[in-house]
Amino acid sequence: MRTKNELFLDVVNFIIDEGYALNQGDVAEKAGLGPNVITRIKKGKVKEVSEDTIRAMCARWDFLNIDYMRGKSEHISLREQVEANIEKELRGIQIDHD
Repeated sequence: MRTKNELFLDVVNFIIDEGYALNQGDVAEKAGLGPNVITRIKKGKVKEVSEDTIRAMCARWDFLNIDYMRGKSEHISLREQVEANIEKELRGIQIDHD
């Protein structure tokens, strides 16, 4: 099982890769986090990402799935989560061709 820190860093990379921030410093600034928070997490100097940090990220980027960072979902974005839920529901519907 992946740690909260690893999941958090996935989200940081996702935000950068999707163009919502230029780099990890930009992520921290836009989320209102301390300038060294992400570096400290990356270097293992933070035992576990705090709920306040997780909430700050989700407050800044409301498309993020907070459950991903908590290790309760495999989908980083809410859109991915919703699409997975719809797909699961559709697979469960039995079509009657009578």
